[in-house]
Amino acid sequence: MRELPDLLTMGQIQSCLLVADHAVWKQPQIQLRMEPALERLDRVIRFSRFTPNPTVESVESALSEMAVHEVDAVVALGGGTAIDIAKLVSVSLGSGIQSVVASPDQASREVSLIAIPTTAGTGSEVTHFAVLYIDGVKQSIANEVLRPDIAIVDPDLLMSVPTHVAAHTGLDALCQCIESIWSINANAESTTYARDGLRLALEHLEQAVKAPDAASRDSMARAAHLSGKAIDISKTTAAHALSYAMTSYHGIPHGLAVALTIGPMLEWNAQVTEGDCTHPEGVDAARSAVSRLVESLSCPDGVAGGDRIDQLIRSIGCDIRLGAYGIDASDIERLSGAVNTERLGNNPRSLGRKDIERLLMERL
Repeated sequence: MRELPDLLTMGQIQSCLLVADHAVWKQPQIQLRMEPALERLDRVIRFSRFTPNPTVESVESALSEMAVHEVDAVVALGGGTAIDIAKLVSVSLGSGIQSVVASPDQASREVSLIAIPTTAGTGSEVTHFAVLYIDGVKQSIANEVLRPDIAIVDPDLLMSVPTHVAAHTGLDALCQCIESIWSINANAESTTYARDGLRLALEHLEQAVKAPDAASRDSMARAAHLSGKAIDISKTTAAHALSYAMTSYHGIPHGLAVALTIGPMLEWNAQVTEGDCTHPEGVDAARSAVSRLVESLSCPDGVAGGDRIDQLIRSIGCDIRLGAYGIDASDIERLSGAVNTERLGNNPRSLGRKDIERLLMERL
């Protein structure tokens, strides 16, 4: 954070829209770090009127704050929601968010974009896509201009993260690393990022949640950043595809929703065959990817790997049963029908609707 004033000067930034999570901004230590940089600017427009998960309404509300004044930059301070809203605002200044949704490949940006994460989770500060919920349905808007020009990852900003937020965001980073390894879009670069991030998360997530110290905060900040770099290449897969409806319909925080099926999904993918393999390089490539993951987990097979993941989830105070979050058998058909097919298509083993329903029923 000490570098922010100089970065603003180097970028010739004199004004900005600050998209800041309200709970984050009201923390004295955050303001103490941010104000010296903001005081150098001629104008700062602050926007904090948003709830978890980016919506069209939140983006339009932020844009309305800038109806009179132009800015040189959009600065995000917060978790994935703040960063994704800032991303979408930065490309909607001229055309509006509806135009971006309709033609994301035509989006452009004329202002600087700076992301400062205050959670260790999404890695959104280094990705070229942004999440947007439209009428409760999650969409992913992708364009290279959505990748921030500057990302400032400062582990000290994690000092006041509530325990449950540290758990849920940490699980998101963990799952992103796992899914990136087996994704059909993975390459050597993304796999290196993912395995390095996974190693850090496995070693430090429990400590970062239960008794955070400087080392665990730093390690989880790095793990989240690496997970973002990994999925920026590989994209996420089936566990993410199943999670969005759980968040929309049942209010389950994103990272936790993904984690609820990540263990069973490892067991599923470990049994990939020629008949259900979706990997463009064939079943051997899919099996090799899963084997690399199992090796990273220090486990003999997919079943043991799934068990280790579930054990870690429970160790940070999270239940792995869907029923613990108000989901019962009557909800399964609705959840299976709302799966994100784009993310599902990145999985190395295909899943039909009956497969998904069986997996979810076994998780109740």
